[in-house]
Amino acid sequence: MESKFRTVSFFTGIVRVFLFFIILVFATTAIATSASASFTVTSPIPGNVWQYGTPQTIQWTDDLGSIGYVYTIFVEPAPANGDVRIITTDIDDNDRSFIWNVGALWNGTSLPQTEGSYTISVVHHGQVIRTATASLTIGTPPTVSTVSISNITQT
Repeated sequence: MESKFRTVSFFTGIVRVFLFFIILVFATTAIATSASASFTVTSPIPGNVWQYGTPQTIQWTDDLGSIGYVYTIFVEPAPANGDVRIITTDIDDNDRSFIWNVGALWNGTSLPQTEGSYTISVVHHGQVIRTATASLTIGTPPTVSTVSISNITQT
């Protein structure tokens, strides 16, 4: 009876090890697939100049498709100085764009109204956190001058 018990325990141990390796292979494949999927910001593109206060569309592609997670969009001066600000958060996984009133931030504040180079980062929060970035220049809105005309006489 004792040898039959040892045979069953040995067989159960081999099955468990085999199942562990199968699970490990599938998990590794899933992580590698999500890490290698294409994730790109398509707008803005380098060279774009977006005027402060104008609505502009931030767009991206993500080959992973909808898997139930969210996106957050950040803006940071370029070159990076650690002053990262949140444009918006909790964008649904099915969406691939966001209309940004340039300069506005998620908490009701705004970027300073100064021209400069910035980096936009779209971050996908999922099993693997992935980031896609794009650069742009934010320009100040044009200045409107007021001209006053007085003392006009008809001749």
